[in-house]
Amino acid sequence: MGSVNVTDDYREELNEVAALWGRVVPYLDEQESSILKAVVENNGITLYRLSRVTGLAFSTVFKKTRKLSSKGVITISKNGKCNSYSATVLGLIICLAKSCLDKEYVAFKLLRIMSDLGISNINELLKILKVAGSSVSAKEVTNIRNPSDLLYMVLKGTANIDRSIISLIRYQLMSS
Repeated sequence: MGSVNVTDDYREELNEVAALWGRVVPYLDEQESSILKAVVENNGITLYRLSRVTGLAFSTVFKKTRKLSSKGVITISKNGKCNSYSATVLGLIICLAKSCLDKEYVAFKLLRIMSDLGISNINELLKILKVAGSSVSAKEVTNIRNPSDLLYMVLKGTANIDRSIISLIRYQLMSS
């Protein structure tokens, strides 16, 4: 019975975090949102496949992926003869805030990335996202490219987070 309440609390907090970030993440048009959704769902997707999945013209996908990359929303990596596309931490946060996919799905993708820095469960991730989302401005949000950048945002708003999380963040930042 207790786990049902935890699940309800977790989903409610996830919705709060998404709303908090929704006020500061950059605007994406419909085509950019479609591309981001496909990239989040298909990490390492190629340009050709992005065009097929989104139904957008190859030239449109090419231009939009360059724009999304310059905004720090996706990364472009050389993969043999072609490029592959992956979402950054910022891209996942935008997807979470704008509900381009199921929030829980996106949160666990973000948790997987953050686990490299010792963030091991969804509750820790939600605390970090809540504090960072409370302290970041719309201008600063574009500087979030990787997990460490997100943790720096948390340190700006440390008055609202427990000391164990702060210690973990400082340790991870010093060791990276």
